[in-house]
Amino acid sequence: ALPVIYLRVKRQKRIEKFSQQFPDALDMVTRSLQAGYAFSAALQTVGEDMPDPVGSELKRVSQEIALGRAPHEALLALHGRLQTEDIRFFLTAISIHRDVGGNLAEVLGKLSHVIRERFKLLSYARVLSAQHRASAYCIGASPVVMAILFAVISPGYFDAMFKTSLTLLGMQLGRALIFLGL
Repeated sequence: ALPVIYLRVKRQKRIEKFSQQFPDALDMVTRSLQAGYAFSAALQTVGEDMPDPVGSELKRVSQEIALGRAPHEALLALHGRLQTEDIRFFLTAISIHRDVGGNLAEVLGKLSHVIRERFKLLSYARVLSAQHRASAYCIGASPVVMAILFAVISPGYFDAMFKTSLTLLGMQLGRALIFLGL
């Protein structure tokens, strides 16, 4: 299981890094569109100028479009590789623009702003909940720590508890409830 866990951690870190860089990439696409570039050329420019992972992913999308793949399909493939809310919003904006029309640069600029504000809000929530998470860890670990402490200080402290049938029945009931998920 260790290789799978390692790969999942690496994938999650890559997705987090992508999410952090994505608003800057959207800003670059917006500026490229405002400068008169086509959407695929804007993606290619961002792919060449941005660091990994955003640069490599958007460069891959632009290469797929250059090789004849529909832009919407190339972006769906991007969403398949990196399944984040931000890419889903980006896909939705592109789809609406394709069907209805409008100023894509303005929509992407506002999307970039929304993503940045969402990051600020999530960071603020993480800060507010940090003390409660630390308290929960301490409270959850205290019975185990105390049991180990008592076992070290007084080695026979728990012997009487494990010799009664009621305690053994309670432990078996606890195991059964944990197994059942109750």
